[in-house]
Amino acid sequence: MLSTRPISLLDTPCLSSLADSLQAFPPTRQRLYLGKLDLNRQLIKHPVATFFVQVTGDSKTGAGIHSGELLIVDRSVDGNVIVAALDGDLTVKRLYKGDKTLRLLPADKDY
Repeated sequence: MLSTRPISLLDTPCLSSLADSLQAFPPTRQRLYLGKLDLNRQLIKHPVATFFVQVTGDSKTGAGIHSGELLIVDRSVDGNVIVAALDGDLTVKRLYKGDKTLRLLPADKDY
């Protein structure tokens, strides 16, 4: 189960580089400063096709996706891990394509 509360990295201030957090080492800090890190440029390749969902539940823990985590979903990318609308809810599953069937498979052995 996923919640779809509106979250956008566009509203998040750009993070300063790692050098900004190295206050204990002032001489090194000057040499390491690389500028600002823009997470939008790093993580979002197709802004118009991208949205965020927060995970609830544990059916994907076998794939390293845990409850409470934020997923960045790019609708323009074809893949075998998908976000699907099922009975009015969103779910993250692995898509299995058989000869004549499509199946949504969880990553956790308990499902």
